[in-house]
Amino acid sequence: MDKQTITGNGGTSYTLDHAVANVNEIEVFVNNVRQEPSVAYTVAGTALTMTGNVASSDDFYVVFQGKALQTVVPPDGSVTSAKLDTNIAISGTLTTSGTLDVNSTLDVSSSNFKMTDLNSNAFYRTGTFTPEYSSTAATDPTAGILSGAYTTQIGRYIRIGDLVHIDVTLSTPSTITYTNGGATSQSVTIVGLPFTIKNLTNYNSAFSLGYFNGWNSWTSGYTPMGYGGYNTKTINLVYAHTNGVLGIGTSNIFGTTNIATIIFSMTYQTDEA
Repeated sequence: MDKQTITGNGGTSYTLDHAVANVNEIEVFVNNVRQEPSVAYTVAGTALTMTGNVASSDDFYVVFQGKALQTVVPPDGSVTSAKLDTNIAISGTLTTSGTLDVNSTLDVSSSNFKMTDLNSNAFYRTGTFTPEYSSTAATDPTAGILSGAYTTQIGRYIRIGDLVHIDVTLSTPSTITYTNGGATSQSVTIVGLPFTIKNLTNYNSAFSLGYFNGWNSWTSGYTPMGYGGYNTKTINLVYAHTNGVLGIGTSNIFGTTNIATIIFSMTYQTDEA
Protein backbone atom coordinates (compact mmCIF):
# COMPACT_ATOMS: atom_id res chain seq x y z
CA MET A 1 0.00 0.00 0.00
CA ASP A 2 1.22 3.51 -0.77
CA LYS A 3 2.43 5.78 2.04
CA GLN A 4 2.83 9.57 2.05
CA THR A 5 4.98 11.40 4.57
CA ILE A 6 3.80 14.96 5.24
CA THR A 7 5.68 17.78 6.92
CA GLY A 8 3.44 19.74 9.23
CA ASN A 9 3.08 23.44 8.48
CA GLY A 10 1.58 24.45 11.82
CA GLY A 11 -1.87 24.50 10.27
CA THR A 12 -4.68 22.08 9.37
CA SER A 13 -4.76 22.01 5.53
CA TYR A 14 -2.65 19.54 3.51
CA THR A 15 -2.60 18.00 0.03
CA LEU A 16 -2.66 14.24 -0.59
CA ASP A 17 -0.70 12.58 -3.41
CA HIS A 18 -3.79 10.59 -4.45
CA ALA A 19 -7.45 11.56 -4.45
CA VAL A 20 -9.70 9.51 -2.16
CA ALA A 21 -13.46 9.14 -2.04
CA ASN A 22 -13.94 9.15 1.73
CA VAL A 23 -12.06 9.30 5.03
CA ASN A 24 -12.01 5.53 5.44
CA GLU A 25 -9.74 5.09 2.44
CA ILE A 26 -6.74 6.45 4.34
CA GLU A 27 -5.11 5.99 7.75
CA VAL A 28 -3.65 9.19 9.25
CA PHE A 29 -0.90 8.98 11.88
CA VAL A 30 0.45 11.85 13.98
CA ASN A 31 3.45 10.87 16.11
CA ASN A 32 2.60 7.23 15.30
CA VAL A 33 -0.89 7.58 16.81
CA ARG A 34 -3.66 6.67 14.41
CA GLN A 35 -6.26 9.42 14.08
CA GLU A 36 -9.99 8.77 14.07
CA PRO A 37 -11.64 9.31 10.66
CA SER A 38 -14.19 12.17 10.45
CA VAL A 39 -13.24 13.25 13.97
CA ALA A 40 -9.52 14.03 13.75
CA TYR A 41 -9.57 14.69 9.98
CA THR A 42 -11.75 14.96 6.90
CA VAL A 43 -10.93 14.55 3.17
CA ALA A 44 -12.30 15.81 -0.14
CA GLY A 45 -10.39 14.43 -3.11
CA THR A 46 -6.77 15.36 -2.44
CA ALA A 47 -7.61 17.89 0.29
CA LEU A 48 -6.84 16.64 3.82
CA THR A 49 -8.11 18.80 6.66
CA MET A 50 -6.95 18.07 10.21
CA THR A 51 -9.04 19.06 13.23
CA GLY A 52 -5.96 20.23 15.11
CA ASN A 53 -2.77 21.90 13.95
CA VAL A 54 0.20 19.74 12.98
CA ALA A 55 3.68 21.12 13.71
CA SER A 56 6.71 20.53 11.52
CA SER A 57 8.30 18.59 14.38
CA ASP A 58 5.43 16.09 14.46
CA ASP A 59 5.82 12.68 12.81
CA PHE A 60 2.97 12.96 10.29
CA TYR A 61 2.13 10.43 7.57
CA VAL A 62 -0.77 8.89 5.64
CA VAL A 63 -1.31 5.28 4.48
CA PHE A 64 -3.62 4.88 1.50
CA GLN A 65 -5.86 1.86 2.08
CA GLY A 66 -7.29 1.81 -1.45
CA LYS A 67 -4.11 2.60 -3.42
CA ALA A 68 -2.36 -0.67 -4.30
CA LEU A 69 0.89 -0.20 -6.22
CA GLN A 70 1.81 -3.81 -6.87
CA THR A 71 1.16 -5.54 -10.23
CA VAL A 72 -1.16 -8.52 -9.96
CA VAL A 73 -1.11 -11.27 -12.61
CA PRO A 74 -4.60 -12.81 -12.92
CA PRO A 75 -4.81 -16.60 -12.56
CA ASP A 76 -5.01 -18.68 -15.75
CA GLY A 77 -8.53 -18.87 -17.12
CA SER A 78 -9.83 -16.15 -14.79
CA VAL A 79 -10.49 -13.46 -17.46
CA THR A 80 -13.81 -14.06 -19.23
CA SER A 81 -14.95 -12.51 -22.53
CA ALA A 82 -17.30 -10.17 -20.62
CA LYS A 83 -14.23 -8.50 -19.07
CA LEU A 84 -12.67 -7.70 -22.45
CA ASP A 85 -13.16 -4.54 -24.48
CA THR A 86 -15.20 -5.04 -27.66
CA ASN A 87 -12.43 -3.30 -29.65
CA ILE A 88 -9.04 -4.90 -29.04
CA ALA A 89 -5.97 -3.61 -30.87
CA ILE A 90 -3.10 -6.07 -31.29
CA SER A 91 0.19 -4.57 -32.41
CA GLY A 92 2.13 -7.84 -32.30
CA THR A 93 1.41 -11.44 -33.28
CA LEU A 94 -1.88 -13.09 -32.34
CA THR A 95 -1.25 -16.78 -31.66
CA THR A 96 -4.00 -19.22 -30.76
CA SER A 97 -3.76 -22.97 -30.25
CA GLY A 98 -7.53 -23.40 -30.35
CA THR A 99 -10.38 -22.07 -32.49
CA LEU A 100 -10.69 -18.36 -33.23
CA ASP A 101 -14.41 -17.66 -33.56
CA VAL A 102 -15.29 -14.46 -35.41
CA ASN A 103 -18.98 -13.56 -35.03
CA SER A 104 -18.72 -10.37 -37.07
CA THR A 105 -16.28 -8.97 -39.63
CA LEU A 106 -12.58 -9.78 -39.36
CA ASP A 107 -10.81 -6.74 -40.81
CA VAL A 108 -7.22 -7.54 -41.76
CA SER A 109 -5.36 -4.48 -43.04
CA SER A 110 -2.86 -6.43 -45.10
CA SER A 111 -2.62 -8.17 -48.46
CA ASN A 112 -0.84 -11.13 -46.91
CA PHE A 113 -2.85 -12.80 -44.12
CA LYS A 114 -1.45 -16.16 -43.08
CA MET A 115 -2.37 -18.81 -40.52
CA THR A 116 -0.28 -21.88 -39.74
CA ASP A 117 -2.82 -24.45 -40.88
CA LEU A 118 -3.68 -26.50 -43.97
CA ASN A 119 0.00 -27.31 -44.64
CA SER A 120 0.93 -23.63 -44.16
CA ASN A 121 -1.20 -22.67 -47.17
CA ALA A 122 -4.16 -21.08 -45.38
CA PHE A 123 -3.73 -17.42 -46.25
CA TYR A 124 -5.08 -14.68 -48.44
CA ARG A 125 -2.76 -13.08 -50.95
CA THR A 126 -3.04 -10.91 -54.05
CA GLY A 127 -0.40 -9.98 -56.60
CA THR A 128 0.73 -9.79 -60.18
CA PHE A 129 2.77 -12.00 -62.49
CA THR A 130 4.17 -11.84 -66.03
CA PRO A 131 2.54 -14.28 -68.50
CA GLU A 132 4.31 -15.11 -71.77
CA TYR A 133 3.70 -17.11 -74.90
CA SER A 134 5.92 -20.17 -75.21
CA SER A 135 5.91 -23.46 -77.13
CA THR A 136 6.15 -27.17 -76.42
CA ALA A 137 9.04 -27.23 -78.89
CA ALA A 138 10.96 -24.41 -77.20
CA THR A 139 14.45 -25.22 -75.95
CA ASP A 140 13.28 -23.87 -72.58
CA PRO A 141 9.52 -24.54 -72.25
CA THR A 142 9.30 -22.33 -69.14
CA ALA A 143 10.53 -19.22 -71.01
CA GLY A 144 8.88 -17.03 -73.61
CA ILE A 145 9.51 -17.45 -77.33
CA LEU A 146 8.69 -13.95 -78.60
CA SER A 147 11.17 -11.10 -78.43
CA GLY A 148 10.31 -7.44 -78.09
CA ALA A 149 7.80 -5.74 -75.83
CA TYR A 150 4.33 -7.26 -75.69
CA THR A 151 1.46 -5.00 -76.67
CA THR A 152 -0.31 -6.06 -73.46
CA GLN A 153 1.10 -8.38 -70.81
CA ILE A 154 -1.03 -8.42 -67.65
CA GLY A 155 -1.39 -11.16 -65.06
CA ARG A 156 -3.17 -10.79 -61.72
CA TYR A 157 -3.94 -13.39 -59.08
CA ILE A 158 -5.92 -13.88 -55.88
CA ARG A 159 -4.92 -16.78 -53.63
CA ILE A 160 -7.01 -18.09 -50.74
CA GLY A 161 -5.46 -21.09 -49.04
CA ASP A 162 -4.37 -23.52 -51.76
CA LEU A 163 -6.83 -22.08 -54.31
CA VAL A 164 -5.45 -19.69 -56.94
CA HIS A 165 -7.53 -17.55 -59.32
CA ILE A 166 -5.79 -15.76 -62.21
CA ASP A 167 -6.87 -13.18 -64.80
CA VAL A 168 -4.72 -12.69 -67.90
CA THR A 169 -4.65 -10.31 -70.86
CA LEU A 170 -1.88 -11.09 -73.31
CA SER A 171 -1.16 -9.57 -76.73
CA THR A 172 1.81 -10.30 -78.98
CA PRO A 173 4.20 -7.59 -80.15
CA SER A 174 3.17 -5.88 -83.39
CA THR A 175 6.26 -7.35 -85.08
CA ILE A 176 7.13 -10.88 -83.97
CA THR A 177 10.62 -12.30 -83.71
CA TYR A 178 10.94 -15.86 -82.44
CA THR A 179 13.52 -16.82 -79.85
CA ASN A 180 14.27 -19.94 -77.85
CA GLY A 181 13.40 -22.32 -80.70
CA GLY A 182 9.80 -21.17 -80.92
CA ALA A 183 9.33 -20.64 -84.64
CA THR A 184 7.71 -24.01 -85.26
CA SER A 185 4.24 -25.39 -85.79
CA GLN A 186 4.34 -26.99 -82.34
CA SER A 187 1.66 -26.23 -79.76
CA VAL A 188 1.61 -22.77 -78.18
CA THR A 189 1.62 -22.52 -74.38
CA ILE A 190 1.33 -19.72 -71.85
CA VAL A 191 3.94 -19.77 -69.08
CA GLY A 192 4.75 -17.74 -65.96
CA LEU A 193 1.85 -18.67 -63.68
CA PRO A 194 2.41 -17.40 -60.11
CA PHE A 195 2.13 -20.84 -58.43
CA THR A 196 2.66 -24.41 -59.60
CA ILE A 197 -0.53 -26.33 -60.42
CA LYS A 198 -1.16 -29.10 -57.89
CA ASN A 199 0.76 -32.29 -58.58
CA LEU A 200 -2.11 -34.72 -59.07
CA THR A 201 -2.08 -37.13 -61.99
CA ASN A 202 -4.51 -35.98 -64.68
CA TYR A 203 -5.40 -32.84 -62.69
CA ASN A 204 -5.70 -30.28 -65.48
CA SER A 205 -7.59 -27.07 -64.75
CA ALA A 206 -9.61 -25.68 -67.62
CA PHE A 207 -9.52 -21.94 -68.18
CA SER A 208 -12.49 -19.71 -68.99
CA LEU A 209 -11.91 -17.84 -72.24
CA GLY A 210 -13.18 -14.28 -72.52
CA TYR A 211 -11.65 -13.16 -75.82
CA PHE A 212 -9.27 -14.53 -78.44
CA ASN A 213 -8.21 -13.24 -81.85
CA GLY A 214 -5.36 -13.87 -84.24
CA TRP A 215 -6.65 -17.03 -85.94
CA ASN A 216 -5.45 -17.58 -89.47
CA SER A 217 -7.92 -18.53 -92.18
CA TRP A 218 -7.32 -22.25 -91.69
CA THR A 219 -8.38 -22.24 -88.05
CA SER A 220 -11.08 -19.55 -88.13
CA GLY A 221 -14.44 -20.84 -87.00
CA TYR A 222 -12.99 -23.38 -84.58
CA THR A 223 -13.25 -22.95 -80.82
CA PRO A 224 -10.02 -22.19 -78.93
CA MET A 225 -9.64 -23.83 -75.52
CA GLY A 226 -6.94 -24.29 -72.89
CA TYR A 227 -5.96 -26.09 -69.72
CA GLY A 228 -3.24 -25.98 -67.09
CA GLY A 229 -0.91 -28.94 -66.81
CA TYR A 230 -0.42 -30.49 -63.36
CA ASN A 231 2.92 -29.90 -61.64
CA THR A 232 3.70 -27.04 -64.04
CA LYS A 233 3.18 -23.29 -64.34
CA THR A 234 2.03 -23.77 -67.92
CA ILE A 235 -1.25 -23.46 -69.82
CA ASN A 236 -1.64 -25.51 -73.01
CA LEU A 237 -3.68 -23.95 -75.84
CA VAL A 238 -5.83 -26.28 -77.98
CA TYR A 239 -8.84 -26.02 -80.25
CA ALA A 240 -11.70 -28.30 -81.31
CA HIS A 241 -11.27 -29.49 -84.88
CA THR A 242 -13.05 -32.01 -87.06
CA ASN A 243 -9.93 -34.16 -86.65
CA GLY A 244 -10.20 -33.94 -82.86
CA VAL A 245 -8.69 -31.64 -80.24
CA LEU A 246 -5.48 -30.21 -81.66
CA GLY A 247 -2.76 -28.03 -80.19
CA ILE A 248 -2.77 -24.41 -81.32
CA GLY A 249 0.51 -23.99 -83.20
CA THR A 250 2.60 -20.88 -83.68
CA SER A 251 1.66 -20.89 -87.35
CA ASN A 252 -2.05 -20.80 -86.40
CA ILE A 253 -1.97 -17.47 -84.58
CA PHE A 254 1.35 -15.63 -84.98
CA GLY A 255 2.01 -13.60 -88.11
CA THR A 256 4.47 -10.81 -88.75
CA THR A 257 1.75 -8.15 -88.73
CA ASN A 258 -1.00 -9.93 -86.82
CA ILE A 259 -1.48 -9.22 -83.11
CA ALA A 260 -2.76 -12.28 -81.22
CA THR A 261 -4.71 -11.28 -78.11
CA ILE A 262 -6.13 -13.59 -75.47
CA ILE A 263 -8.15 -12.68 -72.35
CA PHE A 264 -9.01 -15.45 -69.91
CA SER A 265 -9.30 -16.48 -66.27
CA MET A 266 -8.52 -19.78 -64.55
CA THR A 267 -8.86 -21.22 -61.06
CA TYR A 268 -6.64 -24.04 -59.85
CA GLN A 269 -5.18 -25.67 -56.74
CA THR A 270 -1.53 -25.54 -55.75
CA ASP A 271 0.83 -27.43 -53.42
CA GLU A 272 3.23 -24.51 -53.35
CA ALA A 273 3.70 -22.65 -50.04
